[in-house]
Amino acid sequence: MKYVFLLLCSINIFCAHSQKNQGVSPENRHFDAVSESFLLNDKGLDSREIVSKGDSLYKASVNDWQRTKSSFVIIYGYEMLFDWNNALKYALRADSIASRANIKNFRPRTNGILASIYSKLNLPDKSFQYLDKALLFSEKLDKKEELYNKSMIYQRMAATYARKV
Repeated sequence: MKYVFLLLCSINIFCAHSQKNQGVSPENRHFDAVSESFLLNDKGLDSREIVSKGDSLYKASVNDWQRTKSSFVIIYGYEMLFDWNNALKYALRADSIASRANIKNFRPRTNGILASIYSKLNLPDKSFQYLDKALLFSEKLDKKEELYNKSMIYQRMAATYARKV
């Protein structure tokens, strides 16, 4: 089970990096590069440092896009610590911000993260509920983004089914 978690984290980080700067406004480009650096953990920071860096990014955020993106860094740090309660708290915050600000590109991701955390908390029904929402949100994106998001969602569905069995 530990290997499934590490595989999913690796896939999430790789895919987040592969979408870098796609549809990112000029005012968010530098912020995106910095946050992606922490998500890729290219400096080998420990989990507590990542949470701290994410919190600093959140405090420095000037818009909801940046607040949502910095929340992803915090969530990643808590996932590394296997602190699912705090990861859930920040994932709910990220989803709330993305929903309120209508940041369509983040809605499949925030719901997918929530689904993943609920799966790790052994709440598969709640997980599938968020995966279904993520699928609906992904259909509102352009075709390339939709297909990318659906592939991630189906991977999470498979992992949730595997945990359930």
